[in-house]
Amino acid sequence: MATIVWIFHTVVSLWDKTPEVVVLMYHAIDNSDWKLAVTPEAFERQMKYLAKKGWIVPLEDVVSYAKKEKKLPAHAVAITFDDGYQDVLTTVLPILERYHIFATVFVPSDFSARTDPHGKARLTEEDVHTLVQSSLITIGSHGKTHRKFTELSPEEIQNESRESADAFARIVGKYPNFFAYPFGARSADAEYTIKDTGYEAAFGITEGLIHQGDNLFRLKRVQVDGTMNFLLFRLRLTGALEWNRRIVDTIRHARLLRFIIRILNGEDVVMVRQSKMAWDQQFEKGSWNYLMQGQPNTAEIARLILDNVKTKNELIRVLDVGCGNGGLARLIAGEPNIAYTGIDISETALKTARAMAPKGRFIAADAEQLPPGVGIFDVLIFNEVFFYVNPDLVLPRYHTHTAARAKIFISVVHSWRTPFIWHRIKRNIRLTKRFAIKDGTFCWDIATGFFL
Repeated sequence: MATIVWIFHTVVSLWDKTPEVVVLMYHAIDNSDWKLAVTPEAFERQMKYLAKKGWIVPLEDVVSYAKKEKKLPAHAVAITFDDGYQDVLTTVLPILERYHIFATVFVPSDFSARTDPHGKARLTEEDVHTLVQSSLITIGSHGKTHRKFTELSPEEIQNESRESADAFARIVGKYPNFFAYPFGARSADAEYTIKDTGYEAAFGITEGLIHQGDNLFRLKRVQVDGTMNFLLFRLRLTGALEWNRRIVDTIRHARLLRFIIRILNGEDVVMVRQSKMAWDQQFEKGSWNYLMQGQPNTAEIARLILDNVKTKNELIRVLDVGCGNGGLARLIAGEPNIAYTGIDISETALKTARAMAPKGRFIAADAEQLPPGVGIFDVLIFNEVFFYVNPDLVLPRYHTHTAARAKIFISVVHSWRTPFIWHRIKRNIRLTKRFAIKDGTFCWDIATGFFL
């Protein structure tokens, strides 16, 4: 992919002479196995390459270019560091001085946190004093406490940005011009507040080149980390980066289109699948207690079954798949001529169901994995169960557990999935009747039928 993108970019560059302006974003420079850490050897090789090419410019020149106030050469690269790790002073600065490379270091102004979650030492206030003695280093703000702005109130964002600016004005003698959003998390409120606080520009972590006229408070950068070889590093300094993004986005959109087509064909509906433990926890918390009273769809299915039983003077074997805590069992189990069996994955639900309908039989099992010897049934009930299991997987397994011309009763609650669920059901079931029933909150499709 990198080779294809580079060739394509090289051909396009013969006509497009727009400067390729890049802001590189580094984090740690050390020998750790952290993804965002670049080894000192790799970092020095990268800086040596940039110095040899003569592409390095201060970050302020890039911002001036975005403002359309300054012209830049065909290739321009600015270096930035996020999070303010101590290796900027001990490892990075000597390399920058060796090759005369400018860099902006975005530092959280609260120096009380001496390490980060990865155990890396952060710069102290004294370290920052030492850094700014070099004419190559500019200090930018990374907020006060390095918290995600998308999780803060507008007042907290204002405090984080303003208090950080005041702190650095005291430490280095002037207010910082540039800001980097912690974790790249920004919002309209954050952008407005950063601008209102007096910062000249702000940078995120969205990848791409800098162009004239770009929004100064959502400027892009290009991350450099330990996963990149030198070839990929060189490619990310050019417009090949954006061509790669376009190709990736196109592929993603093509995949999305294929996914939508499969959805429309009813072939790729992702069902809500939950474990036995998850179901047990929900029933223990009482999340499904309202089902015991019988929702309109449950009451309607009970009525249809009882009407069906009245027309026959014989025992009807009923299997309630996903019986839950006994909402339907309460209405039909123990009725004359009904031999009721309920199956559910949750032992907690079945404990309640047994109390609700002591004359019923209850089996703890996954609806998709019927236990042996479960029996043959004249009536099968799938009451809202197809929101949680795949009809194409479940229905064929129950076919072998039904008597000839066994009746099937189904209810499906209305959602965006409903048409696709019915599409799958109808591939296995011949529907004889279908109608809707609703209360003040929900609407259900009710259907009856038999196996094809």
